[in-house]
Amino acid sequence: MDTKKTFSELLESDNSLTEEFRNVATKMFQEAVESRVESRVSEQVGIIRECVVQQSAEIIEETVNALVEERCKA
Repeated sequence: MDTKKTFSELLESDNSLTEEFRNVATKMFQEAVESRVESRVSEQVGIIRECVVQQSAEIIEETVNALVEERCKA
């Protein structure tokens, strides 16, 4: 979805708005959308990173425990 185009079209429907205002409002809206998207992506990356770290730690612990058991049996 092209939010910039959609927002621009919405503003164009009001003839009382100046071209300069439309351009500034469109730019501000687009920047706000991009900022929100970046924020959400960053948040999701953080969550995924935490899961990967936790799962990696569990796998390492299981592997070390298995190696220790194997070594003790030998």
